[in-house]
Amino acid sequence: MAATREDADRTSGALGVPDVVAAVQDLAEDLGWQWETLAGLRRTTGDAGGWTATLDVVETSRVPSTTDVIGVYEIELDEEAGLLGFRRLRHYVRGQGDNRRD
Repeated sequence: MAATREDADRTSGALGVPDVVAAVQDLAEDLGWQWETLAGLRRTTGDAGGWTATLDVVETSRVPSTTDVIGVYEIELDEEAGLLGFRRLRHYVRGQGDNRRD
C-alpha cells in the first residue's frame, strides 16, 4: 500500500486537514463570528508552510435571512494552525449572491 500525504503528515508531526479545520472553527468562535461555510482550505507554499482558509461569515443577521450580509474572510495560519492574520476579502447580501470570481 502506498503512503499518502496524510500518513506522512502524521509521522512528521505536521497537522492534517481535520486538525486545521478544527482550528479554523475554534478561531471563528473565539472571534465571535457566526461562520457558515469553510469555502476553501489550502496549504501555503514556501519555507514556512502553513495554511490559508476562506470562510463565509454572517456579519449582519436580518429578517428575512435572504437579506443577511455575508463577509468572505481569508485566514492565514502557521504550520501549527496558529493565527498569523485574517482579512475580509469582500461582502455581499445573501439574496443577491456573490457573483465575484477570483
